[in-house]
Amino acid sequence: MRASVQYIGLMPLVLPSWLGQKMKFDDFDRMMRRHELSLDETVPSCEWIVLRLDGRGFTKLTKEALDFTRPFDVQFHAAMKRTCEHLLTCGAKISLCYTQSDEISLLLKTENVPFNGKTRKLNSVFAGEASGVFSLEVGCSTAFDCRTVPLSQTADVVDYFRWRAEDANRNGLTAFCYWTLREAGYEPSTADAEMHGLSKDQKLALLSTHDIEFATQPEWMRLGSFLRWKTDARIGVDPRTRTEVATTRQAFEWLEPCPVGATIAALVMETCAPKT
Repeated sequence: MRASVQYIGLMPLVLPSWLGQKMKFDDFDRMMRRHELSLDETVPSCEWIVLRLDGRGFTKLTKEALDFTRPFDVQFHAAMKRTCEHLLTCGAKISLCYTQSDEISLLLKTENVPFNGKTRKLNSVFAGEASGVFSLEVGCSTAFDCRTVPLSQTADVVDYFRWRAEDANRNGLTAFCYWTLREAGYEPSTADAEMHGLSKDQKLALLSTHDIEFATQPEWMRLGSFLRWKTDARIGVDPRTRTEVATTRQAFEWLEPCPVGATIAALVMETCAPKT
């Protein structure tokens, strides 16, 4: 059947060939799903992926909606840690998790990626899970976005986590400098101008003039935090025989001290090594 054309005023209205005709729902459903699935992508051929989540509008959130300590807040960090722990229990086999500021990175081996590797499902589900848990933790509506990052080989995974850790260190230093100046009475624009073009050593010197040593600040503020699963050996009781038996249990492990530099590489190599 051909499409028919009718006119409303001077505007042509094109009617599809099936309109007004009987059409099986299954055929109709397949036709419409082509539109829904037209932008579907799947994880490309690679060894690993990272799901990176970022808080949406968190700068405004922490300035206006929530009364957090600046530049870093212990309660905010605790909420981020609990969100990370929740994400490790969402049904996907997460090999490693890293968080800094309002960012979370989840490492998955491609063969363990759920939802048949559909990136729209990965991004939407994990962003939704993070948004829901973090909102409950802080007591107001928040949102995370999520992106899928393909990594071809273990060396790329090492580079990725070293990159995010260096980003955490740079941003942490900048945040300490900015809020130190603000506490000293500088207006926002003046504080930004004062810091413009400063090297790392100059920023460290700026903090020293205010009796602040960046290197002595808590690791999670300067380096971020790594989380992984660990296997704990335990002694349990067999309910059938009431006898003690050796057993194991999976538990969260926040790595302290936080890996940095070469120790990040060692951690990733250990994580990515084939399990026997």
